[in-house]
Amino acid sequence: MRILLAFFILSGTVFGQLTWETRVIELGATPKDDVVEGTFRFKNSGSYPVTILKTETSCGCTSAKLEKKHYAPGESGELVERYKVGWSRGLHQTGLTLVTDDASAPKTLLGMKIMIEKSAELTPEVLWWKTGDSPSTQEATIKIVRSTPMNLISAETSTPGWAVKLVPVTLGWEYRVRITPLDLAPDRSAALVVVKPEASPSNPLSLRIRARVK
Repeated sequence: MRILLAFFILSGTVFGQLTWETRVIELGATPKDDVVEGTFRFKNSGSYPVTILKTETSCGCTSAKLEKKHYAPGESGELVERYKVGWSRGLHQTGLTLVTDDASAPKTLLGMKIMIEKSAELTPEVLWWKTGDSPSTQEATIKIVRSTPMNLISAETSTPGWAVKLVPVTLGWEYRVRITPLDLAPDRSAALVVVKPEASPSNPLSLRIRARVK
């Protein structure tokens, strides 16, 4: 697990009794991170106690943890939101609703913006052939763009009538996937080619290339 630096967007925000340092946290993550955390700090700036009744997350990939539920006037606390990175890549936004017994602000919406770097670039993601043409081989290029190499071990499709070959250009850094239809008859089915890396927590589950006939 990796706890990352938060960049606070809003400061001193007051919602009912509770004063928040921020309601939105921006984080960066890499494919090596299994979980990222954002810490929301708050203070009961009112004149009466506040009880946090529950937290509601926007998806099963997030969870929330509180030190406790009851906060007296002047007391501070922290709420930690955890996001499971899994195979996610690119920008992901989470939503977290805090429900309290404060009638002036019973619900507060919090969230994280997480930019997860890509492991690889695939160009192109879709290959096209024209019905009736002579079968020809086309290539897709995979370049590893993270700071550590990633070994690709297979490229295959479960769709009959397509030949697929994985060709290393530079082991761990660049590969080509050669795809050839056996024919281009009007009823030729599209194919999904799945490229798999070595099994590792830091590697994505697979890369996918689509082969289509139009």
